[in-house]
Amino acid sequence: MTLRPRILGVIGIRLFHTLTPGVDSVHVLRLLELSPRGPITLAMPVVVRMFRAENERMMQALKEFAEGEAGEQRPTGTRFR
Repeated sequence: MTLRPRILGVIGIRLFHTLTPGVDSVHVLRLLELSPRGPITLAMPVVVRMFRAENERMMQALKEFAEGEAGEQRPTGTRFR
């Protein structure tokens, strides 16, 4: 991700998901790797907090969707396993 203005640097982002099936659920492990380059490295404590907050928001939304949609008919063409 190139920041604006460009002089602030670049943050490399790698995101991994591991899904492990359970009896009545699926466990989601989400791993995020950030690789900052340039002056942005000085602000990484703030950036990491922002990424954590967004990760928690996204995981909660995913959980609510999965639990709220359980048993309901899904739109044609949408695959869930």
